[in-house]
Amino acid sequence: MCGICGILYDDSRTPDQGVLDRMVATLAPRGPDAAGTWRAPGVALGHRRLKVLDLHGAAQPMVASDADVCLVYNGEIYNYRELGADLIKLGHKLSLRSDTEVLLRGYLQWGPEVVARCNGMFAFALWDGRDRTLLLARDRMGQKPLYLARLSHGLLFASELKAIMTHPDFESRVDADSLRRYLVHEYVPDPHCILSGASKVPPAHLAVVRSADLAVRPRAYWDLSFPAPGTGRRRRMTFEDATEELRHRLGGAARRRMMSDVPLGVFLSGGIDSSLLVALLSQPGGAPGGLESFAMGFRDPSFDESAHAARVARCFHTNHHAHHFDLEEFMSVLPQVYARVDEPFGDASVLPTYLLSRFTRDHVTVTLSGDGGDELFAGYPTFQAERVGAPMTRYLGARWHGLLRRAAGLLPVSTGNFSPDFKVKQFLRGVGFRAEARHQMWLGSYSPSEARALLQPEVAGRLGPLDPLDEVTRMVDRTPTSDPWDRLLVFYCRYYLAGDILVKVDRASMAVGLEARAPFLDPEVVDLACRLPPEYRIRGFETKAVCRRLARNLLPASIARRPKKGFGIPVAQWLKGPLRGLMTRLLDPARLRREGFFRPELVSALVRAHLAGQVDARKPIWTLMAFQLWLEEHGPGAAP
Repeated sequence: MCGICGILYDDSRTPDQGVLDRMVATLAPRGPDAAGTWRAPGVALGHRRLKVLDLHGAAQPMVASDADVCLVYNGEIYNYRELGADLIKLGHKLSLRSDTEVLLRGYLQWGPEVVARCNGMFAFALWDGRDRTLLLARDRMGQKPLYLARLSHGLLFASELKAIMTHPDFESRVDADSLRRYLVHEYVPDPHCILSGASKVPPAHLAVVRSADLAVRPRAYWDLSFPAPGTGRRRRMTFEDATEELRHRLGGAARRRMMSDVPLGVFLSGGIDSSLLVALLSQPGGAPGGLESFAMGFRDPSFDESAHAARVARCFHTNHHAHHFDLEEFMSVLPQVYARVDEPFGDASVLPTYLLSRFTRDHVTVTLSGDGGDELFAGYPTFQAERVGAPMTRYLGARWHGLLRRAAGLLPVSTGNFSPDFKVKQFLRGVGFRAEARHQMWLGSYSPSEARALLQPEVAGRLGPLDPLDEVTRMVDRTPTSDPWDRLLVFYCRYYLAGDILVKVDRASMAVGLEARAPFLDPEVVDLACRLPPEYRIRGFETKAVCRRLARNLLPASIARRPKKGFGIPVAQWLKGPLRGLMTRLLDPARLRREGFFRPELVSALVRAHLAGQVDARKPIWTLMAFQLWLEEHGPGAAP
């Protein structure tokens, strides 16, 4: 795993070495083991390396000895040996010790289409001096990041936005529309960026950029694919067949991700997804020499899952490591975490993810995680809520929707993890919206109208006509399926998974030089999830039905029956106690007025209501605090 960056100019000037070195230096946590740069007229590439494969070779940037081609690459290609064998048959000379050389030679053989042959997580940039083009590409599900930024005379790219911000010609200014997107989503979705003039290459996209005009035109090389209506492909698969196919494909994906020349383990929460990985890797041929597992716990029992993780570890005889974190540790890492997240990020679970990653990195360099299972197989409580929310939206008029939302304010307020009143209130926020917008309302902190009202008039006046929920529905409308559950799968994969979950894991793990791999995001597993009849994902109110059937076959009954439990921290309680001082400092009215983004009177009213116990405003308040923490670290001004 690595960090990459580079500069492309529209003329023959060679980029400054000092500027390139500063960009590379910001990526050091992603690649603590080695660094390298390469320059030529009009172009420069930089790289930081975390050594996982071919520890004594595969240095980057990697240059083809027989062509004017140079590669910087971040990620892992799990089928590189198979691709390498194909290339050897075609006459290429390869050592097959690293996936970097396979990717480089694959480009020389197949051109940009090599990306569609790769099973992995990656972002890379490849300079082809023969026609002076830069190829940029990102993996199918968006596990590895790739930022772009325009200059008046050039183009910048990097694994992290902070590398781009070090370039002296890039001016950091907050984009008003992306600030509203952040308030609605709690993150800035692809391809947008919080800073004006910057963007992100979307998942499953590549772009060929010519130095002559620097035009960036990303195009999709892959997409989620569903059976066409009436083909019968879904009806031919029985539930038992689907369960066995999931076992086969997920087991194969997990075993593929065991390739490593450094110590490797697995995050074990005690939930179904990570427990399934442990069970499959504990079977013959899974994890040679035993499996290392890692878990964390909390003092608050409503947030603690460590006992479930320990039960799974005992069942499969893993070498288990667990640590209970306290408030002081969370407070101590706040600056470190928000120095690494690049963009505002309102998911508070990035803090325990960072602490778990740091604890895990003391023992191993690579870890497997269960990310993707909930999005692909309908694992969130919001899918259960859809069974009720869809008919309420369909059959009740707008007047009833408004009355129900107002009635939510009469419910008692509690601060427990996913407490009943919190779930009911979040549910009623989404009633009356289209399905994908309804789910975004359930997941997010603010509606588009609430976000607009919160912004200072000068910022709100620069907003475009399309609000964030319109963007969501337009994206899902392009989905080549009419099934509502398939459309939700697309929404969760392209928004919540790509913009929240994978960003959280990438930033938290790479901040400590830990590589995290996700078997559920293997193309074979994703393909299966898309081909399943929707009722195999959610049966009535049973979420992840096929995963639970596999869990009943492989796991202790108490684990297989467990409901979904989020990986969170007691923010609502802490805002009234140990985090109150931080909240007061970050959301001080004079400070907000001076910075010019949020209306101080509305923020202060929200804080007072939360402290008085009138509302549980943990999500909207933490979303604002996370923006303020990001702003404090990176300090850009308002958009001109």
